[in-house]
Amino acid sequence: MLKIVLVFFISQIPYPVLPKGKTETSEWIPYSFKGSEFFKYEVRGVEGKKTKTGYEIIQISKSEEKYKIKIEGKYGESEGSFTTTVENKDDIAGAIIAQSIFNPYLAPLAVTLFSPAWVVYFGVIGISTEEGSYWKQKDDSGNLTEVEVKGSETYAGKKGKKMIVKENGKEVWVIVWAKDVALPLYIKMGKEDEGFYELKLVEYKE
Repeated sequence: MLKIVLVFFISQIPYPVLPKGKTETSEWIPYSFKGSEFFKYEVRGVEGKKTKTGYEIIQISKSEEKYKIKIEGKYGESEGSFTTTVENKDDIAGAIIAQSIFNPYLAPLAVTLFSPAWVVYFGVIGISTEEGSYWKQKDDSGNLTEVEVKGSETYAGKKGKKMIVKENGKEVWVIVWAKDVALPLYIKMGKEDEGFYELKLVEYKE
């Protein structure tokens, strides 16, 4: 049931209309883990009229020739932890996603930090990430997508750029990233009047 709910929720988050003729090499590649990081996020989710809060901790360390991943989290009344190992750093994101699909306390990770909806901007096509950059595009159905890189914010001692995406005038996600950190410093996905997830990085170590 949780898997179905997650798939449905992700499907309701508009995927970006990709810009034409405005691509460039991205300055940031998501999930470029160093293999020795510690992330702690504050979590807030609004589902209908109900608000849930909690935290998510992701700890990665080298274990002989492999990488050990320890996840601990709490979301609403759901909480838990797990530990696993992977062969190389490129497998870290996939291992976390696999666990997120089946564990309610990890649902915010699947919908935000590890959602493909925003990764396309940085990992697939790339757009200008210079502060002040802006573009908009309307698709064949008349849906308008607007993207703006607007200022910077600091979380857990890391300063990052802020990008805002709007669909038909409504904010659908906000992301703050630092090019030397594998995961977003801040991310919010969804609409204020329809439900959203918000994660803030409050502690980070390498």
